[in-house]
Amino acid sequence: QNPTEAELQAMDLEKAQEARRLAPDFLKDFRRADARGVQLLDDFMVALRRRDAAKTTDERYQIAAEDLEPIFEILREVLQECKQAASDLHQKARDAALHSSGPEEVDVLELFQAADRAEQDVQLKTQLVDSLSLASKVEHVTAVQVMWMCKPYLNQAS
Repeated sequence: QNPTEAELQAMDLEKAQEARRLAPDFLKDFRRADARGVQLLDDFMVALRRRDAAKTTDERYQIAAEDLEPIFEILREVLQECKQAASDLHQKARDAALHSSGPEEVDVLELFQAADRAEQDVQLKTQLVDSLSLASKVEHVTAVQVMWMCKPYLNQAS
């Protein structure tokens, strides 16, 4: 049995209300992944220092393979988590916008703004991670970490 138009509208309204309720949770997940990225950059710098202190080429290659490469992989996973959280927030904002009316429209705008800021933050962090390599210097990673922690877009999100 197909739902009636009124039932469909009620389901859509529930989705919109849930989108408004869940928006802070998406930013919370985004911020949690973001904090993981800062810790991973710390770990990366520790591994770089170990690499730089290694006495032989074989030791340097071993540190790169066992320490640096896995950190790169996890950093990319963190970026994917952030991208997914931003995408989910955009979807919830679209759902809310389709069924918004009256004073709640401000909430929809805030949802879209938060999603846009999260997306911009991910784009910046993607560029930062892309600038790193196994040959990176500690000073470069420190600069990347400072930029990561600044969160110029995310800090504006409510």
